[in-house]
Amino acid sequence: SSNLGPNHCGSSLGSELHRCCASRIAVSLNLAMRAVATTEAEPLNDMLSEHGHAHLRDELVAEASNNRHIRLPMALVMGAVAVLAMSLFCSACALLQISKLQQEVEELKQHNLRQLTQSAPFKYSAGSNLVTLGQGVAFRVSGDIIVDDGNILLQGQCEDSGQGKGNLIIGHDNTYASAQSSVIVGQKNTISGCGSVVAGGTGNNIDADFAAIVAGQDNKALGDYAALVGGYRNKAYARAGVFGGYVNTAFGDHSVVSGGHNNTANNTETIKAEQNAAAVFGGHDNIARGRMAAIFGGQSNLASVNEATVAGGYANSVFKNGGAVFGGAR
Repeated sequence: SSNLGPNHCGSSLGSELHRCCASRIAVSLNLAMRAVATTEAEPLNDMLSEHGHAHLRDELVAEASNNRHIRLPMALVMGAVAVLAMSLFCSACALLQISKLQQEVEELKQHNLRQLTQSAPFKYSAGSNLVTLGQGVAFRVSGDIIVDDGNILLQGQCEDSGQGKGNLIIGHDNTYASAQSSVIVGQKNTISGCGSVVAGGTGNNIDADFAAIVAGQDNKALGDYAALVGGYRNKAYARAGVFGGYVNTAFGDHSVVSGGHNNTANNTETIKAEQNAAAVFGGHDNIARGRMAAIFGGQSNLASVNEATVAGGYANSVFKNGGAVFGGAR
């Protein structure tokens, strides 16, 4: 007859819940045993005693005693039913307590997050899911940073006040104090400018905006939109490119130097593309000076006029627009 409800199962899991459910099961089993042990003959016994038929009462009591072997199994069955019912009740109670505990844990996590991020140097705005650091504060992590289904955003602007900000630096001994919104990968590389990339290599230097160097050593991008790929001690100026080789230089807009070898060891700029769309493809000590001039290999060749072509050879020169030399020697 007890008032059994979820609120009577305690406020926490563990020993409290175990004691509560064990006591409820014991009470239910006791009630079941008493219910079976008490037969409907008791009111009749009282009536016979009141009317002087004690001998009939004694016979009824004796018969009830002989029927104990029937009542005992019934008591066990009813007891088992009671135990099962209380077990189900306690399971439901445990589920309610688990749900309540999970809610309390979540509330505690949110509370701890607010407590942590409301103190310097963190700033947290409720409901924004965004934690910010105070200006000028560095954040160091020992270990891995794993981002699942998200992005890493480095936001910066190309202006004087943003120098040294918004950069991604991977490697060591890199210089980025004058870089903005740029990327450096490798070692001992330097960027002075905005939106530029050094992707690998060592000792490479970009002093321009929106330029790129991919690998190589001691290469220099000295003009906006310049590009260098590999090689050693090559230089590219604005909108020009150098692809491999040694001590090559591309000066003019849209000019290109591709490869080259056996250049002098005194750091002279021996393979040059100086004017718009000029090109040198390999060789040694070649100079393409005219607009849309091209040299294809050889050594010490010169294409000094527009649309001139030298296709190899040694010490050949073209002095007339649209002229060409196909090999041989001067």
